[in-house]
Amino acid sequence: MSHHEEPHGAGWLNREQPAGTEPRNARSPYRIRLAFALFGFVVAGLAVIVLFIVAAGDGGSAELAGALFLTVVALVAAVNAVVVGLRWRNTR
Repeated sequence: MSHHEEPHGAGWLNREQPAGTEPRNARSPYRIRLAFALFGFVVAGLAVIVLFIVAAGDGGSAELAGALFLTVVALVAAVNAVVVGLRWRNTR
Protein backbone atom coordinates (compact mmCIF):
# COMPACT_ATOMS: atom_id res chain seq x y z
CA MET A 1 0.00 0.00 0.00
CA SER A 2 1.62 3.28 -1.07
CA HIS A 3 1.49 6.55 0.85
CA HIS A 4 -1.30 7.86 -1.39
CA GLU A 5 -3.49 4.81 -0.79
CA GLU A 6 -3.41 4.97 3.02
CA PRO A 7 -6.70 5.61 4.74
CA HIS A 8 -7.25 9.08 6.09
CA GLY A 9 -5.11 9.71 9.19
CA ALA A 10 -2.99 6.55 8.99
CA GLY A 11 0.21 8.47 8.19
CA TRP A 12 0.45 10.15 11.58
CA LEU A 13 2.39 7.17 12.97
CA ASN A 14 5.17 7.65 10.42
CA ARG A 15 5.71 11.39 10.80
CA GLU A 16 9.09 12.73 11.85
CA GLN A 17 9.46 13.27 15.58
CA PRO A 18 10.74 16.56 17.03
CA ALA A 19 14.47 16.77 17.64
CA GLY A 20 14.01 17.36 21.37
CA THR A 21 15.76 20.73 21.44
CA GLU A 22 12.62 22.85 21.89
CA PRO A 23 13.42 24.19 25.36
CA ARG A 24 16.79 25.49 24.15
CA ASN A 25 15.51 26.83 20.85
CA ALA A 26 12.12 28.14 21.98
CA ARG A 27 11.48 31.87 21.92
CA SER A 28 11.55 33.58 25.27
CA PRO A 29 8.27 34.99 26.60
CA TYR A 30 10.19 37.75 28.39
CA ARG A 31 10.30 40.10 25.41
CA ILE A 32 6.52 40.24 25.02
CA ARG A 33 5.99 40.42 28.79
CA LEU A 34 8.40 43.34 28.98
CA ALA A 35 6.66 45.05 26.07
CA PHE A 36 3.26 44.66 27.74
CA ALA A 37 4.58 45.95 31.07
CA LEU A 38 6.16 49.00 29.44
CA PHE A 39 3.02 49.64 27.39
CA GLY A 40 0.92 49.51 30.57
CA PHE A 41 3.31 51.85 32.32
CA VAL A 42 3.24 54.42 29.50
CA VAL A 43 -0.55 54.30 29.02
CA ALA A 44 -1.29 54.46 32.75
CA GLY A 45 1.29 57.21 33.22
CA LEU A 46 -0.21 59.35 30.47
CA ALA A 47 -3.71 58.79 31.85
CA VAL A 48 -2.50 59.82 35.32
CA ILE A 49 -1.13 63.08 33.92
CA VAL A 50 -4.36 63.84 32.07
CA LEU A 51 -6.56 63.02 35.06
CA PHE A 52 -4.43 65.08 37.43
CA ILE A 53 -4.69 68.06 35.07
CA VAL A 54 -8.47 67.63 34.82
CA ALA A 55 -8.78 67.17 38.60
CA ALA A 56 -6.72 70.31 39.22
CA GLY A 57 -8.88 72.37 36.88
CA ASP A 58 -12.31 71.23 38.05
CA GLY A 59 -11.44 69.92 41.49
CA GLY A 60 -13.39 66.73 40.76
CA SER A 61 -12.92 63.92 43.23
CA ALA A 62 -13.74 61.24 40.64
CA GLU A 63 -10.85 62.33 38.43
CA LEU A 64 -8.53 62.47 41.42
CA ALA A 65 -9.58 58.96 42.50
CA GLY A 66 -9.03 57.69 38.96
CA ALA A 67 -5.60 59.33 38.85
CA LEU A 68 -4.63 57.73 42.16
CA PHE A 69 -5.83 54.31 40.98
CA LEU A 70 -3.91 54.61 37.72
CA THR A 71 -0.83 55.71 39.66
CA VAL A 72 -0.96 52.36 41.44
CA VAL A 73 -1.43 50.60 38.08
CA ALA A 74 1.59 52.44 36.64
CA LEU A 75 3.71 51.52 39.67
CA VAL A 76 2.71 47.85 39.40
CA ALA A 77 3.56 47.91 35.68
CA ALA A 78 6.95 49.50 36.44
CA VAL A 79 7.76 46.88 39.09
CA ASN A 80 6.63 44.15 36.69
CA ALA A 81 8.94 45.53 33.98
CA VAL A 82 11.89 45.54 36.39
CA VAL A 83 11.19 41.96 37.53
CA VAL A 84 10.78 40.70 33.96
CA GLY A 85 13.97 42.50 32.92
CA LEU A 86 15.94 40.93 35.77
CA ARG A 87 14.61 37.45 35.05
CA TRP A 88 15.33 37.85 31.33
CA ARG A 89 18.87 38.99 32.09
CA ASN A 90 19.45 35.98 34.34
CA THR A 91 18.43 33.55 31.59
CA ARG A 92 20.99 34.88 29.10
